[in-house]
Amino acid sequence: MPLRLSPCLIVCVIWAPGCQKEAMHTNQKSDSTTAKPLAQSALYEQFDPNKLKEKYSPKFSVVRSVSCQSGLKFTAPGTATGDLTKAVQIQGDISDEQFKKVFESAQTELLDLAKSNSVTITGEPNSDIKGRPEWLFGWYFSNVKPDLLGGSYFTYSQGPIQGAVELLSQATGENNERQWKLAVVLHEKAKV
Repeated sequence: MPLRLSPCLIVCVIWAPGCQKEAMHTNQKSDSTTAKPLAQSALYEQFDPNKLKEKYSPKFSVVRSVSCQSGLKFTAPGTATGDLTKAVQIQGDISDEQFKKVFESAQTELLDLAKSNSVTITGEPNSDIKGRPEWLFGWYFSNVKPDLLGGSYFTYSQGPIQGAVELLSQATGENNERQWKLAVVLHEKAKV
C-alpha cells in the first residue's frame, strides 16, 4: 500500500510549486487592476437611485410621478468636461411635516453613505442652494426660479474626482392637497 501512495506524493511535490506560481501570478493581476485611475468615486458606485425611490415613494399618500436616472452626462455651457449623474425624482401628495421628515432622512442617509465610502467630505450639508449649478434647476424643475426651491447639498472628493449630492425640493399644489417634489442628484467630474 505505501508504494501506491508514492507516485501520488511525487505528483503533488511537482504540481504544488506550479500552483503557487499561478496563484502569485493571479494575485499580481488583481493588484494591477486596482491601480487603474478612478473613473467614478466609490460613492457614485454605491449610490442607487432605485433604493431611494423604493424607500421614500411609499411615504407619499399619492405619487404623481417618479423617475430614476443613471449615467447621464451634463456639460454646462462654457465648460470642457461634463458631470456624470445619478438621480431620483419623486413628486406627490404629502404633508409638509411628513415631507420634512423624508427630506431630513434622505439627507442623513446620503451623508452616512458618503462617510462610509472612501470619499472625503469637502463641504458639509448647506441649505443655501443659490450658486448651485443652474442646469440642475432647469433639468429637474421646469419653469422654476431658484428662489422658489428649497434643499441642501454637500460636496466630496476622491482622488481627482470632485462631486456633490444635491437634494432639491419644491412645494406645489394647494394647502388642502399639498404636493411636494424631491429631486436627489449625485453628480461628479474629474478635477481639471
